[in-house]
Amino acid sequence: MQKILFLLLALTHLPLAAQEVSVEYDKSKDLTGYKTYMFGESEIVTSKASKKISDATLNKIITETIEKELSIKGLSKQESGAQLIVTYVAGSFNHTEFENLGPLGQSPGQIGQSWSREYTQGSLIIDLNDSRNGDLIWRINSTTTTNAPEARQNVEQVVSKGFKKFSIEPKKKKK
Repeated sequence: MQKILFLLLALTHLPLAAQEVSVEYDKSKDLTGYKTYMFGESEIVTSKASKKISDATLNKIITETIEKELSIKGLSKQESGAQLIVTYVAGSFNHTEFENLGPLGQSPGQIGQSWSREYTQGSLIIDLNDSRNGDLIWRINSTTTTNAPEARQNVEQVVSKGFKKFSIEPKKKKK
């Protein structure tokens, strides 16, 4: 019985393998004036000991994926003087969970059982800022794995989901 309870408790505390992607933007903001973008300062923050792919490779994956998506949306990349500045932070962080499970069917006075586990959680945050005033135009905040062989696929999914509602087309007026 103890093993079943322990297994059930452990399974309910596992992080979801699926990505979490949230988008922040001002719904009243008119995006129709934006036609160009450029990349600004970005950062990859994974410890050297934890890296499975190089920063250069991950940087290339992220920038190529963003370029492709913004091109589909009708924006043109420029090296300088663009209307939007794209920045991102990507990384993987080690976490440890610990939980005291209590006696779980033991006799009174016995020491309770506990469990712990270590895992790595990745994050990718992409910002589009107005180059004139620095205002945040669009933010994609995701929990995903960017430090593994499937990094390209994961980044593509985050960028696709994150820019799904992004449009520089004029909004259609309701009749």
